[in-house]
Amino acid sequence: MCPEEKTLVKKLFQTRRSRLLYFIYRRRRIRNDSGVKSKLRRAFEYKSDGHLYHDLGLLTSSGLIEEKNGFLAITKRGRAEFQLLETLRITSIMSVCYGVYILALALLLYTNLSISLQSPLYTVAVILFAIAILCNYSFRTFRPLPPDSSEEIG
Repeated sequence: MCPEEKTLVKKLFQTRRSRLLYFIYRRRRIRNDSGVKSKLRRAFEYKSDGHLYHDLGLLTSSGLIEEKNGFLAITKRGRAEFQLLETLRITSIMSVCYGVYILALALLLYTNLSISLQSPLYTVAVILFAIAILCNYSFRTFRPLPPDSSEEIG
């Protein structure tokens, strides 16, 4: 009995289907016409239009995107697929803000504070910046990559 081949989480996010869903997620919606789909096919390196239409059909049938007024739009269920990634991004931003706030507080109160209070403030600021860097790194590592094409898509 052979052990199953394990798939890395990062590879799960890098499938064409996941990258396509993330592209629609970041834009909220894209036009649903053949010109845009042709650009998507080239940008995401699909072998044929049929492969792209198959993935769009699967995303639509699973409720992750929907067709509305000539556009393909992300649904609430589709947005939930990337909630973990967005949490990392927001945590990163908030950690930077709190780190800047604590550094500013420490620097503004520099003349009035004793050394014993300044040191913990600087330590907390460094920890928050480290959290921000790690969350941002995780977000950039796991997010689906954008299309390879530089042309404007829908």
